[in-house]
Amino acid sequence: MNKEFLFSAMVLCVVLLIACGTPISSVSPEASAPNEIRNVLEKWPKDFSAKDTPAVCGLFAPDLVASYPEQPDKNYDAMCRQLTAALEKPRKNISV
Repeated sequence: MNKEFLFSAMVLCVVLLIACGTPISSVSPEASAPNEIRNVLEKWPKDFSAKDTPAVCGLFAPDLVASYPEQPDKNYDAMCRQLTAALEKPRKNISV
């Protein structure tokens, strides 16, 4: 075997090892989900205190059904309207 062939074979091996052997992410999506949830839940009170309505409503899923004792169920739109109204009251200084 000549030196050029060996060099080409080594370069090809290195390229294949890098391309196929390198993980894209060291954390699986399943493992990072609890951290993402925790981050969103920890950020929500700050968004609420800042009266950031899109972020406050963004916590809830579009198919939300919120149930409270002795109250009618609320869907996403009703919950977001209620939160928006509370955040828009000028005399209220609500913080969480």
